[in-house]
Amino acid sequence: MFRQVDSLSISGTGTLNGNGASYWKTKQATYITLEHVNDVHIRDIHSINSKKFHFNIHNCKGVTITNIHAIAPADSPDTDGIHLGKSENIRVSGANIATGDDCISIGDGVTHMNITGVNCGPGHGISIGSLGKYQGEKEV
Repeated sequence: MFRQVDSLSISGTGTLNGNGASYWKTKQATYITLEHVNDVHIRDIHSINSKKFHFNIHNCKGVTITNIHAIAPADSPDTDGIHLGKSENIRVSGANIATGDDCISIGDGVTHMNITGVNCGPGHGISIGSLGKYQGEKEV
């Protein structure tokens, strides 16, 4: 987890293997999480078998995600490629996401987002919303 950081860059040519199969039944773990992080650049990351969301971005500003790969089996639960909430100025481009859940899930409070050149499947594609469960949720 990265919390309350400015000007963060995450990049690499290796593969992050979350070995998530043992966690998929319990749903008690997270993977790469960014909270209250501003001016973020994530590029050239390969993530496989995350324990939950491959990239969880919450309360962040100015996030650029380029050329990432997120892979998990078709039956892996909650392995969204990218999950966003309460964040703004998000750019995602050149991603290949093949997971058991959402390719990209856009939750409440996300504003000013641009998605281009993203290949999704076999999961649910790009999901916007899932709103109404909690009181006080913001619009997308």
